[in-house]
Amino acid sequence: MKAQTFCNNIFGSSQQVWNRDIDRLAPNWVLDELAKRTGTAPSAVFATTLRSYEGSIYELNRASGTLFWIQTLQIYHRKRDGYGIQYCPQCLKEGPVPYFRKKWRISFCTICPKHDCMLLDRCPHCDTGIAFHRVDTGILNWEAESSIDNCHACGLGLSQTPLRKISTYSEDIYRWISNLNLQIFKASSADEDFSLSKTAIKDLLVSRKLAQLLISKTKTLNLYEHVCDELNVQSFLTTKNRVVIESRHIDERHHMVQLIAWLMLDLKSKLDTAWRRKAVRYSHLKKDFENAPDHYLKIVENFSNWRLQ
Repeated sequence: MKAQTFCNNIFGSSQQVWNRDIDRLAPNWVLDELAKRTGTAPSAVFATTLRSYEGSIYELNRASGTLFWIQTLQIYHRKRDGYGIQYCPQCLKEGPVPYFRKKWRISFCTICPKHDCMLLDRCPHCDTGIAFHRVDTGILNWEAESSIDNCHACGLGLSQTPLRKISTYSEDIYRWISNLNLQIFKASSADEDFSLSKTAIKDLLVSRKLAQLLISKTKTLNLYEHVCDELNVQSFLTTKNRVVIESRHIDERHHMVQLIAWLMLDLKSKLDTAWRRKAVRYSHLKKDFENAPDHYLKIVENFSNWRLQ
C-alpha cells in the first residue's frame, strides 16, 4: 500500500500528515492510532517522535518557528525544500529493514560516531533533500522498486553511497563533539535506559547561544572571525546572515559545531580572550538568553566591566 493511501485509510482523508513536520508535531491522534493499530505501548510510540527530546535537546516544544537543534524540513505541500533529514549510509545497511533515526534530525549531530564518518543530508547524485515518504510516487511497479532508503528523485540507493571521512580541526575538538554525539545517540535509543546528563543538556544550551553569536550580523560582534583566526581555519560560512544553524547544510553546520567545540573546551579563557580583543561584548553574551545555566552566567559576569578590557 502506498504511503498516502495507507494514511488515508488509517487516519482518514481529512487528516493531513505529509504537509507538516509530523515527527516534530506528533499529534495525539496519530500516536494513539499507531499505538492501537500496532499493539505498541503509547510510551514506545512517543519515544519515536521529536517531542520526546523536550527538556533535553530543546526546552519547550512549539508548533511553528525554529526549534533549537532540530533541523528544518522547509515543507511546501508534500515536498521538502530543505535538507532536514540526515543519514549514515552504513547505518541504513544494518538490520533487515532500513530506517531513518530520529537523532539524524538534530542539527548538532553531523557525524556518526558508530561508523566514524560524516552524516549526509542529501542525495549525492542529484543533490535532492531526503523525503522518504515520496519514494513510491510516480513509480508503476512501486512494490518491487521502491525502498525507504532510495532517493525519491533519482532512485539512488542511499545506503550504497560511499562513506565520507570526518574533517576535524583538532583531536580535542573531535573528542568533544564525538562524546556529546555518543550521549545523544544513546539517549535516542528507545531500548536503552539512558538519558542525557545534566551537563550535556547545559552544554547544548550554551552551544546554541554560541551558534547564534557566530552567525550574528551585529557590527560590533566579530566572534566568528576571531575564532577562525585563533584556529587558523578559513572562513567557511557562505551566508553569514540570519539563517539559523537548523536551516544550514551539513558542511556549514559541521564547521560551526567545531568552532563551538573549541570555545566550549575552555569557555572561560576563550571568551575572556575574545572579549579583551573586542570580538564580543558583555551585552551580546547576555542578550536573549534568559534560561542561561548558572556556570555560564558566572563566566559572563567577568566581562561586565568594560574598563578592564
